[in-house]
Amino acid sequence: MFGRQANKVRGSFIVNGNSIKRDIRGRQDYLAASFNVQVPIWSSFDMVVNGEKSRNSIANNNFDSSSLDNEYYGAGLAWRFGKRSFAAVTINKDSKGQSQFNDSGDFDDTFVGYRVVFEPSKRTLLSYQNSRRFYGESHNFSYRKTGNNWDINVGYSEDLGSTSRLVNEAVSAGVYSCNPALTFREACIPLSGFPEIPNPSRVYFEFFDNNYLIQEVLTLSKAVNAQITYKGKKSTLTLSYSKGTQEFLELQNEAFGSEQDSEQWSVSFNHRMSRRTSFVTSVNETNVTSNGTSGNREGFQASIGLERRLTRKATGKLNIRRFDNDGNSGTQNRKDTRLELQYTYQF
Repeated sequence: MFGRQANKVRGSFIVNGNSIKRDIRGRQDYLAASFNVQVPIWSSFDMVVNGEKSRNSIANNNFDSSSLDNEYYGAGLAWRFGKRSFAAVTINKDSKGQSQFNDSGDFDDTFVGYRVVFEPSKRTLLSYQNSRRFYGESHNFSYRKTGNNWDINVGYSEDLGSTSRLVNEAVSAGVYSCNPALTFREACIPLSGFPEIPNPSRVYFEFFDNNYLIQEVLTLSKAVNAQITYKGKKSTLTLSYSKGTQEFLELQNEAFGSEQDSEQWSVSFNHRMSRRTSFVTSVNETNVTSNGTSGNREGFQASIGLERRLTRKATGKLNIRRFDNDGNSGTQNRKDTRLELQYTYQF
């Protein structure tokens, strides 16, 4: 934006939004608008005026949707230090006010925003922005480097979204009278309730059934990710790494856990053996740590196989895949080896 056409007034007005309707949650609407105007004032300095406003409408949630809204406006200066590079500082007024997710005791509705873009060439771009959202201070960073054989991408982002999870809810199956020597449910007699005068030769239990439900919750994700790709004449090697925190906004006081920390790495390799056939292999590992009773999980997956283009629209894949998942909850432990045959046809 800055520096692309020096000594000219430039501006932008951006509107984006979405509307999603799901059976579990209902309707979710999001609308945001932002503007930015730059006016040259002297040499390589511009005056900047900016603002942003967002609105959310989410059905069947546990709090007021307006707590997720954002609104601020401000002005400042930008310094152009290259044809496509600049640094801007603005003083902004938060007109939305403090939300339930920003419980800082020293909340101030005035804040300083920063934005830096460094683009020395078309193959290199670095950008950073510091602003404010409904939860407080917000950061966004990205670095991209493109070479003849190497591509490097590093970024940090903060995103509001939603996720579905399988919830195990215990439902009472009633009270049973059992023989002390045979206390499993099938050998017991169902009762309408605990007896007022218990039989001393019997024992009484309340059994429970598992009721599995799909629950959708709002999430705030903060993650850093990095990816390095090497492209040879016939081969492609990709290394990826990510680490972040996912906060479940509607589960603040639940024992299940309101936050999850995750770390993941992966390596993939693709070699074109012929015009139609490729050798593919990949390895990835994921570690998830929860602050609640949902437990911690470790997952490992490796695959090796062949991919062949059968026709212009059809592709066949043959893979050997190994899974190894462990969790302290015990319900997600799984180890198996699979032989997979896949046929894909694109219409």
